[in-house]
Amino acid sequence: MVELKINGQSVPLNPFISNLLEAQMTATVKTLRDIPDKVEEIELRIAPE
Repeated sequence: MVELKINGQSVPLNPFISNLLEAQMTATVKTLRDIPDKVEEIELRIAPE
């Protein structure tokens, strides 16, 4: 499940975008060091300055 919120408001995602975001983030995180083989959840917050 992918959830996107902008300024606290949920943004509806179609299945294509949801799958795309999930695959991109999972692949990116797996390239990092010391990440477990089984990733159960990824939480990302971006707060532009």
